[in-house]
Amino acid sequence: MTRSRLLLATVLAAAAGLSACADDTLLRAKVVTRQDELIGGPSARGKLGDYLIENDRIRVVVGGPGPGWAAGVFGGTLLDIDLRRWQPEFAGGHGLDHFQEAFPLANLLVPNPADPTKALKLGDQVAVQDGEAAVRVLADGSDGREAVVRVEGHAAYMFDVLQFLNRGFLDSLTIPAATLKGLVPAAYQDIVDSLLGDKPLDLAGIQALLPQLAGLIPLLGEKYAGLAPLLDGLNLFALLNRLQFSFEFTTDYILRPGEPFLTMRTTVRLSPPRCSPRWRAAVRSRATRRARTGSRWSR
Repeated sequence: MTRSRLLLATVLAAAAGLSACADDTLLRAKVVTRQDELIGGPSARGKLGDYLIENDRIRVVVGGPGPGWAAGVFGGTLLDIDLRRWQPEFAGGHGLDHFQEAFPLANLLVPNPADPTKALKLGDQVAVQDGEAAVRVLADGSDGREAVVRVEGHAAYMFDVLQFLNRGFLDSLTIPAATLKGLVPAAYQDIVDSLLGDKPLDLAGIQALLPQLAGLIPLLGEKYAGLAPLLDGLNLFALLNRLQFSFEFTTDYILRPGEPFLTMRTTVRLSPPRCSPRWRAAVRSRATRRARTGSRWSR
């Protein structure tokens, strides 16, 4: 009897081992279409429509496009990750995910999968063509080499308030003269009136006034003496241009057979701001000149 039980246990162990070996080749990336395909756990945020990447060692969920759970804002971020657990109690979306979120970040800009990348195409006519803007399965793992989910999109501000540093917004900004005059002590109102008049000031007007305002600083006393050289040498356009970097993001979430880790590979391409009318005019002018000379140019 004991010998029979021992033989049965040996057979079952061998069968389990063969079953595990059969799963060594597991590798896939797919859209989550069923609740039991999710990972689950205390920090799990995955939902239907997100993307599952898994092999025989780990399981990963990448969020689809749309509002994010945390700082990722626009979706396409790494949401959940856990070991592949063979115990029945952890199956069907009842895993132990404790991961919060990961995503690429550059200059407080994050990728927005709903906003297409742009490419300037030269030919008989100059045209700006939309690129990819999506979260998609780039490789489903069926070749046994790697499973990849790709996230592409133009950069967007991580915090809404940063949109007010956008050059297109600032180019159109005007400040009433009365607002500026209200910042100056009453004793100097006559001098300021002579400088400003009653016309509102745009960015260029403020820049032109800086040297003259620097000349007034000594009137305010020694306490403010250090402001004079600062104002006199300040270039508002150069300062704001430093804040106008715009990016195109491409992030690949890569999983290979047998690897207990996920590879996250991001390519960031620098591109000019696209919202400013001045930029659009400059692009058309530059592209036309290059097209006439027969040279090829892309961002």
